[in-house]
Amino acid sequence: MNDTDRRIVGVLQADARLPLAEVARRTSLSLPTVHRRLQRLRREGVIRGFWVALEPEKVGLAVTAFVRLRLRYKENMERDYAAVAEMPEVEEIHVVAGDYDLLVKVRGRDNRHVLELVQRMYAIMGFVRSNTEICLTSPLERLTDVASLPR
Repeated sequence: MNDTDRRIVGVLQADARLPLAEVARRTSLSLPTVHRRLQRLRREGVIRGFWVALEPEKVGLAVTAFVRLRLRYKENMERDYAAVAEMPEVEEIHVVAGDYDLLVKVRGRDNRHVLELVQRMYAIMGFVRSNTEICLTSPLERLTDVASLPR
């Protein structure tokens, strides 16, 4: 990604609903240039998609939890986390180094719901140990602003 791509992506990260003509205006580029560059960024997998960011509490998911899992059988890890990824309450899955193998971010209605999610993950993966941390508040949740990163 070069500086021109970063400018385009920066404008879209601020408001992905903008018409491409407005993106072109804000970046001082021609509409065909913006269109061509966005097609390339999507084709290369730099841009994975566009989606709506919801306020979890407003859709009934008031509890955020981070669940660390130590798996019993690591040879099936990819299959297992693909199955866990099918759970709609799971927002992120990270393979990590250290005492645990996976870090899973979930959203639940309440603590009981989070417990049910952990139990469902256990039924899928049969982990040997877990640690669940309930998030009290999230002062910052954001996507990386690539337009502002140092080159």
